[in-house]
Amino acid sequence: MKLDPINKASMETIETSAFVIALEDTNPTTPQERMQTFLLGDGSNRWYDKSITFTVCANGVSGFLNEHSQIDGATLALLNQPVIYAIRDHKVGALDPSAKPLRFTPCHFTLSPDLPPILSVARQNFLNTVSNIEFELATVSKLGSAFFAAHQLNAAHCWEIITQIASRLFFGRQVAAWTAVLMDMYHLGRPDVVGVCTPVVVSFIDAAIKEIQPGEEEATKKDLRTQFRRCVRELSSAIQLGELGQVHDRTFTAMEWVLRPDEEAPTLFKSDAGYYNSRPRHIMAGQNVGPEAIGEVGFVLMDPKSVWMTYAIFEHGAEYSIVNAGGNASRFADCIARAADIVERFFTD
Repeated sequence: MKLDPINKASMETIETSAFVIALEDTNPTTPQERMQTFLLGDGSNRWYDKSITFTVCANGVSGFLNEHSQIDGATLALLNQPVIYAIRDHKVGALDPSAKPLRFTPCHFTLSPDLPPILSVARQNFLNTVSNIEFELATVSKLGSAFFAAHQLNAAHCWEIITQIASRLFFGRQVAAWTAVLMDMYHLGRPDVVGVCTPVVVSFIDAAIKEIQPGEEEATKKDLRTQFRRCVRELSSAIQLGELGQVHDRTFTAMEWVLRPDEEAPTLFKSDAGYYNSRPRHIMAGQNVGPEAIGEVGFVLMDPKSVWMTYAIFEHGAEYSIVNAGGNASRFADCIARAADIVERFFTD
């Protein structure tokens, strides 16, 4: 492409721009339609390696797509807030009529005869890749912030443990799971991740998913509440340490990626019982940055069996944005509801 001077100039214009605005003819109205438009698309009308793409649809609905290696959700939430306020507060006729109109310069591309077939194959490969990705927006009308506050528990951390119960129900076994922590108290601080699926959590879930035997209801529920509190305390402590920089996952990942092809990997990166025990990443969860900044949120993990989600907690329940590359997001939503029922059962006399 860059051998042609016209193509080279157009590509340099796009690649040096701060962001891209994509105008769509679609009219998404449901969460699934919005996710299909903003996260996945149809393999056209996007420049996928741009840091940020703002997409505006024909019905005025808008969203953004970001290339994740340099930008995280918390940064985009701060960027998105003034955009939301501007849309909400806009009044018809409020624009300055004396303002000079924007002038646009088209970017042209010249396609040689051999390029269209290559582009057609690339687009079909893209469509095949995203065809089985499913999004689900799941609402659970119980165990909200008011409920857990009455029990003096951190609601966000409680829902992390509930997510682990759902993971067991979904995968049929306990898999390594992670939640993001922000180190934004530091200059240029990036998020890292902490493990949620610890031995304490696994032991609790083993007990929680069993049927409560007749005559043992009171003792079993009391024990499960005690174990649940222990899980929440352990997670709270891990997240606090993570926010202070006492985490290692992203550092180890960076160390692995800078290994040269001819360089022998350290034992850590070759041990099934160590570093790779947490890979592939089957499940990632984290609290949403808030519906005030972002509505539905989606991210696709590399493993086709993976589940990625964010949750927002309200006074009387929670809402999950769930993405699954295996076409099973709706089934995971059912597992979230079942997990909430399990926790509610032993918190109810």
